[in-house]
Amino acid sequence: MRILKKLTVILISLVIFLDLFAIGFSVFVKRRVLNAEYYLGVFKSNNLYIHIKDLILKDLKAVALENNLSSDILNGLVDEKMIEDNIKRLTYGTVDYFLKVEDTLPKPNLSLAQVVKRDVEDYFVKRGFKINSLLKNEIEGIGDEINTLVENHIMFLNLGGLENNKYLIFARDVLNNVYRNINIYIMVMLISLSVLFLTSKQDALNVLSAVFEVAGITLSVPLYTLYFMKYIQNISIGDEIYKKVVVDLLNGSILYLANLGVFLIVLGFLFYLFSEFLNKKGA
Repeated sequence: MRILKKLTVILISLVIFLDLFAIGFSVFVKRRVLNAEYYLGVFKSNNLYIHIKDLILKDLKAVALENNLSSDILNGLVDEKMIEDNIKRLTYGTVDYFLKVEDTLPKPNLSLAQVVKRDVEDYFVKRGFKINSLLKNEIEGIGDEINTLVENHIMFLNLGGLENNKYLIFARDVLNNVYRNINIYIMVMLISLSVLFLTSKQDALNVLSAVFEVAGITLSVPLYTLYFMKYIQNISIGDEIYKKVVVDLLNGSILYLANLGVFLIVLGFLFYLFSEFLNKKGA
């Protein structure tokens, strides 16, 4: 009977240990991985929208020089708000795809070609050019080139066209299930705790203390090591602003998980103190 009781406690302890990670990962997915506001906050704090605008204007100037146009007629195509609005749409749309709110990933849809065509035609007409079929085709080509150029800069997180990729589909299913099943994980935890306290009334708090401490240390020590050793800083991305964005996103995620580990350690210590208090009170 005592052996059966010990085996039950060990099994329940293992279930609680694994369930702690399931709950922690679910919270992490909600607060970091599938939280559009988290990404947008990092983008804004690194002045990403201004940086993308500067890159676009630089490329537009090159297009204008290549086609003997005044750069002034192209500079008004984009501004910081337009870039921010489109990146927000892309970010929220991508999160909605992984949450299975949407069936497809967001696609670039700027429709700048017609605006460019109109402005460039006006530019040539004012300079006495007749818009024949040859010039019209050239103008349309410029419009398409600029539309693609701006889309490529703004949609830097675009995953469009990968909906049928088996790895992306698998990641979508996993993240969606983890995101939505936190109530199940909590229910498993409550049932496990009930069984533990029924099986081992006197030692339940000590068992919980040990499980929470081990889970917290397992989670926090490797992640704090990764964070403070600054391994993420060595990631190879040519553009410094993009690199800073990626590093901040990864470091923020790592630190969040590590702090969850510390929270578990603190809870484990509180369980231990409460157990000691009850033992002294009962003595």
